[in-house]
Amino acid sequence: MMNAPWFVLGSGEIQLPPVDPCDLPEERGDFGASYAVALAQTVFPPEVHARVAAREHRVTELLAAEWQVGGFSDRYGLRRMLSIGSTARDLYAWLPTDHDLMVETEAPQEQIDRDKIRQLLERLAAQLAAAPEFRASPEDGQSLRAVFLSSLKVRGQASLVGRLNAIWDCANGEVQEENLVDITFGNVRRTADYVLWMSAYLARLPVEMRVRQTAEIRLAKKMFKALGEVYGSQETGLRPITIEQWVIQNVLRQPSGLPVGTCDAVLHHVAGQAISFTDYRQRWPVWRPGLTDEEIESGAISPVINLLDLLANGDKVLAEAKWQRIVRLAQAYMRRREQRQGWTIEELTAHHD
Repeated sequence: MMNAPWFVLGSGEIQLPPVDPCDLPEERGDFGASYAVALAQTVFPPEVHARVAAREHRVTELLAAEWQVGGFSDRYGLRRMLSIGSTARDLYAWLPTDHDLMVETEAPQEQIDRDKIRQLLERLAAQLAAAPEFRASPEDGQSLRAVFLSSLKVRGQASLVGRLNAIWDCANGEVQEENLVDITFGNVRRTADYVLWMSAYLARLPVEMRVRQTAEIRLAKKMFKALGEVYGSQETGLRPITIEQWVIQNVLRQPSGLPVGTCDAVLHHVAGQAISFTDYRQRWPVWRPGLTDEEIESGAISPVINLLDLLANGDKVLAEAKWQRIVRLAQAYMRRREQRQGWTIEELTAHHD
């Protein structure tokens, strides 16, 4: 079990193991050069970050206004309104990116009037479609045609989630529909606590290590998404939170050459274990952080959710099939690493069916 500061929302120091620079992938010839390129390709230019931040601000501003005008705080109470997605912590790995917000209420989601929330979301969609921040995408050659309410449904037990999708007209004549905004409503303290933990963890890192940690997480997300069938809720794959914590917590399992976890070390660990998913998840769980000081003091220091269990939504057969794709990717990666060969994500993920 990892030490409590990994999970608590307090300010305890994280005890990290000593590092050996020889473990760095960059030290391995052409392989290392390819790794450096792959990391660099996860970094977006400042103007893209500025546009994404402006969109996030506008979504939050409009949502807060609609919530207030509609009198929802009087009905359901309002604890916090937070950005809970990758955009707030520089962890988005591709474009276009979506925006995830949370409205933490005093009332549980089952007491929230669906019709009223649907009307709020439809008004929000219309305002976003007209907002100047959303009239052009961060990619060249795309323009926004429409924003609409795609779904409003319960996820898990505590969350009512509304999804707004965007339709983009592309320069090549194609029309693309992409997720634009997810908003979670309900008494979802655990979701908020994870966001606060993640922000605190990154803030405690020295700037250089924070930049490297976020880049390593983005690289892992890109690699697993490129593999296919193993990333995201729509694929019943690894959730973003799972990959974030897998990279972070893996520093205590596999030396990375740094005081933070890396994508390289995760793949190294998976290939070195080469065991079934059932055995891996039991032997090397990826815990969900976000406990409070009170929970630590009361002795409740064990996180209750192994994030690896979210793979395939608990379907053991499907999870094993997806896991074997990850194992084959890790083995292909390690062959290149051991032979100091160059690589690209496309090459590594090309043949793993």
